[in-house]
Amino acid sequence: LETAAQQRRLRREDFLINACAKGDYVEKALQLLTEMQRKGLEPNVSTYSALIRPVRRVTMQRRPCSVG
Repeated sequence: LETAAQQRRLRREDFLINACAKGDYVEKALQLLTEMQRKGLEPNVSTYSALIRPVRRVTMQRRPCSVG
């Protein structure tokens, strides 16, 4: 069971990750995810959902195009 303090920390970290991901600060969002896990906080569906599109977009931008 999570304590109320843990739930507040999780919501705060989740909010920061969401804000960074929406603002195209994907690297910072991933750093926050790592810090969150290091603190012993378990990311939730909202956390991962916030990262999917921005990480995919960055990955696609970095991938070289090949034809044929």
